[in-house]
Amino acid sequence: MVIGLLAFVLYFIYDLNEITLQNKIFQKFFFLGTLILVLGTFWMGFVCDALNWIWLIPAIFFFGLLIYTLFFALPFEATYVDPAIGRKVYSGGIYGVCRHPGFWWLLFAYVCLGLACGSEMMRFGLFCSFLNLLYIGFQDMVIFPRIFVDYGDYKRKVPFLIPRRKHNAISR
Repeated sequence: MVIGLLAFVLYFIYDLNEITLQNKIFQKFFFLGTLILVLGTFWMGFVCDALNWIWLIPAIFFFGLLIYTLFFALPFEATYVDPAIGRKVYSGGIYGVCRHPGFWWLLFAYVCLGLACGSEMMRFGLFCSFLNLLYIGFQDMVIFPRIFVDYGDYKRKVPFLIPRRKHNAISR
């Protein structure tokens, strides 16, 4: 649990740094938090008592969707590299369905890992998913409105977590 908490504390610091200090060291905290979370998840998987292999397939699938959603469904330069004021929200593809689709992929991946590895992994995964919910709520209310000039319009048009069928998001 401490590993998950540490990872999300680093995410929070990373995001706060984006709107305040813009310190070069803190800009590495997203990567560091992700590395800690990944290594912690692997460690939990290696120490599980019994492994139900069938649940690893959907877990890998959902982790793949998470990676795609966070790093490939967004235009990389504008989202992760360019910190210039005046950035606009990307509302295409999956980000026109709900504002934080990665939440679901992480939750589903951890539930599948919990079913594969047992109760310790399930508790860890649900705890990390809860921390993720707090994190994306913080991003949605505090960070993104200050980073993206059109985030208010995006919030009015695209639901927070519950996906919708019809895509009528603002276009970039």
